[in-house]
Amino acid sequence: MDWLKSKAISDAAITAYRGEVARLSTFCASIGIVEVSHFEPEHWTAYVTCLSTDRSAISSQWKPLKPSSALQAFRITRAFLLHCTRSGWLNWDPRDVDASIPTAMRSGELPTIGKSLSPSLREVLSNAPLAADEQQARRYFALGLGFWGAMSPREISLLKVRDLRISRVSGEGTLTCGNRPYPVVLPVELVALWRRYQQCRQEATSRSIKPSSALISNLRSGDSLCTWSIWALMQSGRDNEKEAKEAINPRILRSAYVEGTTRNAARDIGIVRNQVGRRMDISIELSALARQRALGSLHEVTLAKLREPPRATQ
Repeated sequence: MDWLKSKAISDAAITAYRGEVARLSTFCASIGIVEVSHFEPEHWTAYVTCLSTDRSAISSQWKPLKPSSALQAFRITRAFLLHCTRSGWLNWDPRDVDASIPTAMRSGELPTIGKSLSPSLREVLSNAPLAADEQQARRYFALGLGFWGAMSPREISLLKVRDLRISRVSGEGTLTCGNRPYPVVLPVELVALWRRYQQCRQEATSRSIKPSSALISNLRSGDSLCTWSIWALMQSGRDNEKEAKEAINPRILRSAYVEGTTRNAARDIGIVRNQVGRRMDISIELSALARQRALGSLHEVTLAKLREPPRATQ
């Protein structure tokens, strides 16, 4: 309010400005920051990045902003932080921070796996690289859950070890997720990422991994990670300079998974509808085994796409 009183703006602008600062405050609360003086440049850049990529870490109901809205939010928060600096509440200047607005995906647009996921990320999701330590293994597993489970940071943060069950016959996994009507079916490749993470986790600490333990945990305490920490975990630890410039977030992973598993399905439905010559209203209730087999087949096709060598650009 001190900031708004210092500006000669309309009532409508005041409402917009207050709303944006309120959203910034909600973001701060989600990462445990309750005082302005504790807000650092990296927190602001993380907030700016999530504006047009994935805001579910703040609220599951908040969707990514359009480019124009994200730019407006960027300008408002920068002006507010500049006021905080001039008031002596911050010891850094937002004008000196390299915080750029990422390009938002157009509504309804689904990226192809080859375009949206880097070669190194595709290798991780297909279980090609061996994680060197617990930190890397944890990130690989989190990325795998974001893709193969199409899970949001909030869903991942709530998971316990007991929620994951591994078949002794097929080697596939199933996850019980509280807000989903059916178990999440996971391929053998993701189970392998979990086993490596489990191994590194046990070697790095004296704590035993119990059924009640967090499936993805804090490196020091072993406690569950908050939703923002899950989101940040996917962003961190890039393996090379090229990957560091690419956007990696749960929304992109989920979209790539949907594209990879349903591309042929949409085509097949269209072919059958043309063959029948009329609209089809089909309701099918599958057994748990049938669902697992169907998803297993779709995952095999998606895995093959992940392992395809990148096409040369002309």
